[in-house]
Amino acid sequence: MNHTNSLELTIIGSGAVRVHPDRGGTAVCFRLGNRTILIDCGRCAVQNLVRFGIPVESVTDILLTHLHFDHVCDLAQLLLLSWNNGRTWRMPIIGPVGTRNFLEHNLRLAYVDDLATRIGKNQKDPDHFEWDVTEISEDGPVMQTAQFMIVAGRTPHTGMEAFNFRIE
Repeated sequence: MNHTNSLELTIIGSGAVRVHPDRGGTAVCFRLGNRTILIDCGRCAVQNLVRFGIPVESVTDILLTHLHFDHVCDLAQLLLLSWNNGRTWRMPIIGPVGTRNFLEHNLRLAYVDDLATRIGKNQKDPDHFEWDVTEISEDGPVMQTAQFMIVAGRTPHTGMEAFNFRIE
């Protein structure tokens, strides 16, 4: 599909915290123009992206509504696989305050030996593994292109900073 003038929205997973054999965890993908944006990256997100014909290395941006495990548990796999499969840019990630710390502790430190091997022996470009995090703490626009704007809005969610995203 040519995404130049049309929005394609794919529900990658709509499950909740409890595992269901027919539903993956929370993840939504939309494609418009040259952007493939993933909102949340819950359980089975990577597998379901591939199942729906969306290569993980085609994801251009990631938005995180909040940092509960059921919304981010496939994030390490997505970042590692997209880089390993040829992603050639630093991944832009927009999420609540704490996103940068989450990535450092739950990805970079957890996979330090794996990363060293891929960078050294396999000669993967370490800069392409990196991410550019924008942490949000208030309502308002978080991304804008000539074709669309994404606006974040706070939403109450079990005591954790959480946001919804509106695409205009």
